[in-house]
Amino acid sequence: MKPTPTPETGPVSAPAGATPSREGSSSDTSPSDVPRSDTPPSGTPPTAPSPVVTVPRSGRLSGLDGLRAIAVVAVVIYHFFPDALPGGFIGVDVFFVISGFLITGLLVSERTRTGRISLRHFWQRRARRLVPPLVPLLLLSCTAAWLIGGDVLVGLGAQLLGAVTFGYNWISIAGDASYFAADQPELFRNLWSLAVEEQFYVIWPLLLLAILLIRRPRARLAGVALLAVASMVWMGVLYSPGADPTRVYYGSDTHSFGLFVGATLALLLRRPAGLRNELPRLRPWLGLAA
Repeated sequence: MKPTPTPETGPVSAPAGATPSREGSSSDTSPSDVPRSDTPPSGTPPTAPSPVVTVPRSGRLSGLDGLRAIAVVAVVIYHFFPDALPGGFIGVDVFFVISGFLITGLLVSERTRTGRISLRHFWQRRARRLVPPLVPLLLLSCTAAWLIGGDVLVGLGAQLLGAVTFGYNWISIAGDASYFAADQPELFRNLWSLAVEEQFYVIWPLLLLAILLIRRPRARLAGVALLAVASMVWMGVLYSPGADPTRVYYGSDTHSFGLFVGATLALLLRRPAGLRNELPRLRPWLGLAA
């Protein structure tokens, strides 16, 4: 089936009975080569200029790359020089906020564009994005651990199980592993955050489908914000001063507030048409909260 020519690119048919000019009779000359006068014929009212078509910009937010860089630097400094930046692990929460923001934005955009959310396609995209780089990481790391030997092999089987099932955080909690203990080497310790994100990717689309059934946008926003507050409150309830905080740090229930904060921001920015933009009014309060 041939594509239908558009008004901008399709051929223009000559009026019936019109005689082609001598310049246009040559087979080597296309209609676009024939000079046309911009002056309308006598007695013809001038037409209004064509509106300028604005090409929509990409939805990519370049500022997020800077936030990612700051988060990476903070985490690296914390792991290598913990005394220099004892709070550097906050970079993980920055990543969580960015992930919740981007994933929720993608899901809401799909719902707005198609009227539905394809969970199967969403989960397939997540798997294609994460599994290919994870497999060589596990293979190379396990091979290096086997060659080195020693303490690095302690608990490697449980770590590998947690890595391949994206349940590293809960397996570590069940095994009484400590994220903050320097004398307990774990080869795949940093995969706990990937596990929290993946568990969020499984559950959140289902919750979002239910939340989007709420007709009032402000009620949706409040519902997601309450999930973030609930996670923070639950972390405070389970935290015991002086005890190892690995349980509240690793738990998906206690450490998902950053993901829900990002989801709240995504819903705040992607307001329905006709709803007043609340972001300028809320920006000072959001800055104060940050």
